[in-house]
Amino acid sequence: MHIDTATEKDMACIEDLICYTIESCIGESGLTERFLIDEILQSLVWWQENPALAIHKVARIEGKIIGVILLKECTRLMNLFVHPDYQRQGVGTKLVNSVLEDCRAYCPGGSLSLNSSHAGESFYRSLGFEQSGEIQDLPGGCIPFKLCF
Repeated sequence: MHIDTATEKDMACIEDLICYTIESCIGESGLTERFLIDEILQSLVWWQENPALAIHKVARIEGKIIGVILLKECTRLMNLFVHPDYQRQGVGTKLVNSVLEDCRAYCPGGSLSLNSSHAGESFYRSLGFEQSGEIQDLPGGCIPFKLCF
């Protein structure tokens, strides 16, 4: 597996990965699923408009994108998705650690925040993230987490 910076050429594959992962893993359907996908794809629009303010990486195996992570301004994890066939194999952990390394270099003594789905809660806790607010009743779940570095 190789982790590198996402490019505009990766956009269609990243969108496909996000949609497939949501459809396979979140357990919501119909309008709720579409809402989640639309909300998350908006972060890709933000990235296209603000590339200098983002850290956007992909994990590849034999050229195929199997994971993606997007950070806004070294403080906000907006997207972390791993193809269902590669989950629980360390891909997500490697992506998070890769961007944390960048964050530590650019913003020492900072913190990283995110809103996790219910499906991702135990993953983020295992990496040292701590719940930082009240759970919100949103499709897929919305649990605020924070990690100081």
